[in-house]
Amino acid sequence: MLRDEIRRCMQGLSSDGNGHLSARFVFPDTFIGFQGHFPGNPVLPGLCTIQAVLVMLESSRKRQPLLQHMINIKFLSMVRPDSVLQFESSVSNDDSGCNVVKTAVSCNGSRIAQISLQVRFDGASVEGAGHGNPKN
Repeated sequence: MLRDEIRRCMQGLSSDGNGHLSARFVFPDTFIGFQGHFPGNPVLPGLCTIQAVLVMLESSRKRQPLLQHMINIKFLSMVRPDSVLQFESSVSNDDSGCNVVKTAVSCNGSRIAQISLQVRFDGASVEGAGHGNPKN
C-alpha cells in the first residue's frame, strides 16, 4: 500500500503538542512512486507529497485523517530520488469542525511545495482500525 511505503520513508517525526508537526522524508530510487514517473528521469509524484502530509498526521494523532478538501497546493520544484525533504506543518481547527493543515516542504533550504488541506479524523485509532469487537 502506498501509505505504508511512504511511512517507511519518514524519519524523525516530532510534535510540539500545540499543532506543529515536523518530519523528514527520503524517497529512495526504489520507491514505488518513481516507477513510470518518468522512465529515465524519475520525479516524485505530487500525490506522494500530499500523502506524506497525511502519513505525518496519522503517525502523530494515531488516527487516520480523512481528506475533505485540498484548499491550496503549489509545487515549486521537482523532487528527485534520495532528496532529503523537510516537512513543517501547522494544524488548526476551522469553523466546520475539521482541521486545516498547512505544510511547507523544503529541500536543502529551498521551498519546493506549499500544501493546505482540510481533514477530519475518524474515531478509530490506527492500531484498532478494523480490529476488535464491533459495537452493538
